[in-house]
Amino acid sequence: MEREAAHRAGRREANLRKVNERVVVAVEALEAAAPGDGGTSLLQLICECALDSCEEMIAVPAAFYDEVRERTDVFLVAPGHVLHEIEDGIEDGDGWIVVRKRGAAADGARDALEGTV
Repeated sequence: MEREAAHRAGRREANLRKVNERVVVAVEALEAAAPGDGGTSLLQLICECALDSCEEMIAVPAAFYDEVRERTDVFLVAPGHVLHEIEDGIEDGDGWIVVRKRGAAADGARDALEGTV
């Protein structure tokens, strides 16, 4: 994958991550108003892959989601959505995979998350 395409892919995944972060904030606000299960619930999130046509949803444990968000180069994608040219699958879950961006894709993701693009 050429550098610019990889950079765009990283930005796309970062933008999907931002959407998911807004969803989680809304869910947490609802749970604060009506306390539930203490973070053992599953969050229904948009697959954060770089595939333009993807509309899949993934269910991720709420507690695990917070761990993944500590890094700007790590994203949650559906099985079969790992783009090996720009990322590595580093952990598999039940219906989701954690991927780590490399090279230009990591740069694009970081730029989008830090607001430099």
